[in-house]
Amino acid sequence: MTASRLGWIIFAIALLLALLQIHTLALNHDVASFLLEARALANGRVLYQTFADFNMPANAWLGLFSLHMAQVLGITLAAAHQAVLFVGVAACAGLLGRILQQITQGKGTVA
Repeated sequence: MTASRLGWIIFAIALLLALLQIHTLALNHDVASFLLEARALANGRVLYQTFADFNMPANAWLGLFSLHMAQVLGITLAAAHQAVLFVGVAACAGLLGRILQQITQGKGTVA
């Protein structure tokens, strides 16, 4: 078994364990606030004008994406948001694994 194959197996196991764990996690107050802001934006309110917020707008925009996914899939907003975050983290981890694989094989460098 090559190191590359072993790395992908470990990555798959980690994803599976994270997927099994995700259902036990509750949203904290910050995430709940972002999702409420997303609903306000979807209802026509304007960020920083019709309601106060001190966070970056990307927090509300990500919540808008999760809100849309919840409506399309017919699931709760919390479940959709957790799924969106899980897919994002999994994609970043996979990309990092691919970059590290190329570096260890001498096909790239870290600048």
